[in-house]
Parts: sequence; C-alpha cells; structure tokens
Amino acid sequence: LVSKTAYNYAVIGNRKIGKTSLLKKVDRLLKFNPLAKPIYVNCNAVMGDMESFYKKFQTDSKIRLEKLSPEGFDEAVRHYARQQGKPIFLIDEADRALALDVKDGERLVRVCRCLSQDGVCTFIFFGSTTLAALRANARSDLFNFAASIPLGFLSRDISRRVLLEPLEKIDVFLEDPDYITDKAFEVTSGHPNLVQMIGSLLIREANKNHRRIIREHIDQICISSSFRDYFLNIIW
Repeated sequence: LVSKTAYNYAVIGNRKIGKTSLLKKVDRLLKFNPLAKPIYVNCNAVMGDMESFYKKFQTDSKIRLEKLSPEGFDEAVRHYARQQGKPIFLIDEADRALALDVKDGERLVRVCRCLSQDGVCTFIFFGSTTLAALRANARSDLFNFAASIPLGFLSRDISRRVLLEPLEKIDVFLEDPDYITDKAFEVTSGHPNLVQMIGSLLIREANKNHRRIIREHIDQICISSSFRDYFLNIIW
C-alpha cells in the first residue's frame, strides 16, 4: 500500500477488523513520501444519494467540484492533478458510496477507472461486503479494478506478539505467558480488536498489581462485564 503507489487497492474486511486503523497508518506513512499526495475521504456519513458523496468529497479533500456529478468529479480531480501532482485517494467506508453508485449506474466507479487508467490518480478503497461483491462481479466496472487485500483474524503467533510485545516494553512480569496468550486466543479467536482490548485490560491489571500479571488476571478479564459487553458490540 505504501511502496507501490501506482496501483489501486481494495482493502476488504468485516467491521471492527482494523480497516480504519490500517488506513490511518497508510495515510501517515504516505505523508512522509514527498512524491505521494494522500487524500483521505470518509464516506461514513454518505447516505441518500450520490450528491451526499460529492459534498463529503469536497469537504474532506478540499477539492472544489463545479458540478456535484461524475463529470464534475472527473474535471476537478484532473485539474488538481495538473496543479498539485498525482493524488492517492484513501476512501474509508467505501461501501456506503459504492451502494449508492450502483443505483446510479456505477457512473462514479467508471470515472475512477478512467482517471486511474489515464495516470491521473490512484485509489485505495476500504470496505466490506459491497466492495468485495462488486470487485468479484464481472459485470461491474469495479471488477479487477483494484487489487484485493483481505483483512482477517490474527494467527496464534501474531496474536501472541500483539499481546506480549507492548507488555515487555513496559517491563511487565507475566507469571505464565503461554497460559495467558493461549487463553486470550481461545476467547478472541484472533480478532484484532478483541486481542487489542485484552491487551489494554492486561495493562490495567498490571498497573494495579505492581507490573505483575498472573493466571487469575486473564481468567477474570475473560469473564468480566467490560470484556463481555465489548465482545458483544464487536461481534453483533
């Protein structure tokens, strides 16, 4: 995402899997590249019709559209690229805009594809079911337009590292690291957001117990109301 900026990408994953966190990191890293011009657009509030997308695009990108339409989008992006250089659009919550664009005959996606083919800009879409379905639909203009990067659950080894490395950095002593990380993986199945939550609760316990974590702490965390409520919010 950061090193190959000439390509379009579709980052696909379920809710709360880490898409926005990844987007923010990509945005931050691209800003260190003097040749890259990342522009973040959040479609979370887009609803009703495509006009809401074009208004949100103007607000987030600071690129003015003479017309709130695919044609206006095309003209504005080409003008920006001539003046400022080739932009990389980071489209968060892309499903919302894409679903509306389907009702509009995919006119926006068609323009995005033309802009990319002409070397004017590139796109990194962050979304879930709608993005995945359109990218796999041979009749869609999004078909094979962007390389797919699926986001899923963490492996047991990565989950272990996510938990242990931050604790090691602040010199927390773990009575039984294997038990603690295995228990965490058992209840989270490697869901990144849940693993992160377990890590935060472990740090809280460590601060209350002289930087020491024992088996009972992870057992208590896994049956606590705070973790249960967070778990249900993520899963449901």
